[in-house]
Amino acid sequence: ITRYWTNEIASGTTQKSEGFEVETNDSVTLILDITCTAMIDEPNTPMFLYRYPIGKLESVMDQEVRARIQTELTSEIGQASLEEVKTNKSQYISNVRDRVTKYFAGRGLTITTLGSAGGLNYRNPAIQQAIDKTVQDQQLVISAEARFQAQLTENKTIKAAAEAAADAAKIKAEGEKQA
Repeated sequence: ITRYWTNEIASGTTQKSEGFEVETNDSVTLILDITCTAMIDEPNTPMFLYRYPIGKLESVMDQEVRARIQTELTSEIGQASLEEVKTNKSQYISNVRDRVTKYFAGRGLTITTLGSAGGLNYRNPAIQQAIDKTVQDQQLVISAEARFQAQLTENKTIKAAAEAAADAAKIKAEGEKQA
């Protein structure tokens, strides 16, 4: 069974907003989209049914697996700043995957995939707008530097052509003078 728990309504497994809301240590609330696939290997069936007598994998995933992921994400990201999360997001997700996979292996459930299903979403849209503006400004700086370097190259080319023309005129004038 695969679950897509996303912030966007109608993009996940259900028609609800189910992204994982977590807060960084500098109090920025993020919403992460997570995908998770789980199965019950035949040898683990007795253990799974002992733990979950109703035996519905969908229910276990939507309740206990989801709750465990939320707990682990909160623990992992709650210790980090926003900048650390942006830089190390894949490592945090990997740490969560390792702990969740290990936990459920002891309960008869095999987690085959657990990962991010999108980028970081911010509860406050102004944060994303500020990040987008920063990236745009950085790109403008890079673009301006490229235009500056191109102009320097063009100026050197024009200067070299002018110097070559002046040298040619000088040589011609000397030749005519000697003639």
